Amino acid sequence: MPSTWTQTPSLTRRASPLRWLVLLAGAWGAVRLLLMHAAQRFFKRYGRWRREFGRWLLLKGSATAHVLEALVIPWIALVLGAQARPQDPLFSGADFPWTWLGVWLVALRYGSLWAVPGVLAFVLVWGHVNGWNWAAWPRAYFLGGALTTLLIGEFTSMWRSRATAYADMRQELEHNTQVLTRRLYLMKLSHDDLEAEIVERPATLRDALRDLRATMKLLTRHEDDPIHALPGAGSIMAFLESHCALMRAGMYRVQWKGGWQLEEVARLGRTRNPSVHDPLFVESLRWDRLVHRQIEQVDDLGSEMLAACVLRDATGEPYALLAVFQMPLLSLTEDNLRKLGVLFESYGDYLHILDRIGSLGAELPEVPRELLGECESWIRLGQRHGEVSQLVVWRARSDDAELAEQALLTLLERHAVGANAWVWPPGAQGAELRCVVVVLGLADASAMRGYARRLRGEVEQLLGEEGVRTLRHRARPLDSADALRWLRDELKEPAP
Repeated sequence: MPSTWTQTPSLTRRASPLRWLVLLAGAWGAVRLLLMHAAQRFFKRYGRWRREFGRWLLLKGSATAHVLEALVIPWIALVLGAQARPQDPLFSGADFPWTWLGVWLVALRYGSLWAVPGVLAFVLVWGHVNGWNWAAWPRAYFLGGALTTLLIGEFTSMWRSRATAYADMRQELEHNTQVLTRRLYLMKLSHDDLEAEIVERPATLRDALRDLRATMKLLTRHEDDPIHALPGAGSIMAFLESHCALMRAGMYRVQWKGGWQLEEVARLGRTRNPSVHDPLFVESLRWDRLVHRQIEQVDDLGSEMLAACVLRDATGEPYALLAVFQMPLLSLTEDNLRKLGVLFESYGDYLHILDRIGSLGAELPEVPRELLGECESWIRLGQRHGEVSQLVVWRARSDDAELAEQALLTLLERHAVGANAWVWPPGAQGAELRCVVVVLGLADASAMRGYARRLRGEVEQLLGEEGVRTLRHRARPLDSADALRWLRDELKEPAP
């Protein structure tokens, strides 16, 4: 038989402390809300203490609130049960144990361990009401309530563990997202810098030299001015401005008239004639190459120039000066300055070639004049700066004349630097084509092997193995005039 609640005259007196507990719990909740609201308003106005106070609440305030709620909520359920059913406040004889909702609410919020004080409170209340008569102990009633409490607490623990795992995963994903965003931003900045650098100047020195030769051919094709007249000086200054990022510079004619004199020929920006006693001008005359403040160990305290480069004629007399007064800070690199010197000296070399092309043509009448000028330019560049270039002759040997002819034509079409390739005899087409001459600038033996392997691979893709087997090539470094005589002997070789 389930235990029943026997109303006694002292019930009202026993319920009075419970009512006071309910009132105290309500007052505590109201005070807590007021305090939290006041603190929120205060720290919203004085935000510098907000983080520290919030951290303290998480570490200290939360634990205190948990303890108070775990103790107060079950007693509130008991008081409400006593008011609703004075004969049986624990609802042990009812269809549903409503009083256990207080304990289950604590278990659902904080877990099974936090609900243990509520279960003990129910046991003490039952013992106090029934005069500690444990013989009438409702085992099934308390066993069912305890098992339900454990089940709800286990569900809470599992849910909290999953929520914590998801929170950690979310935090890690946010961290990875922030790292990836920063890396993408840095990559974007690097890409913008690289794009700006590619747009402002050519990718390689070889491209810049090829553009310079094309520019000089257009400027001096029908001019017979001597080199001291500096033909095409204005266009060359514009060329150097675009390829080397010059801001203020000038080109001057150098003359000796009882002393060095400088005469302006072309300029960029606002400039004035430098002094003939300028330290960089003196060092450039001494070393016969481009000198710069950050590269050369010279006394440049009195110099108004950043860089200077002097050109000399065939007799060794200086005839031109390039004076650089201002450049962007990012362009003051050793590679850019070296390229500037090579381009300006190549301009002087091209002027020398115009003077020598007549004598070379008389000595080697079989070689085209443009090919002679190209070879002479690379020879002078190699002798001055130690850069290696290659002279290559391609032939096709096969019993099938049509296949050999097609292999040479395919090689000529697929050539990466078509401006530096010539057919022999000049203007030959079809069966008259005997060989293809190629000048490969700034290429050592390793680059030469890669160049040949690449061209053979492209011809093989178009004509197959039979077509690529017909191709033969011979190469020689462009280091002196002997390379031109070797070319003359190669061109005299009879057709296969």
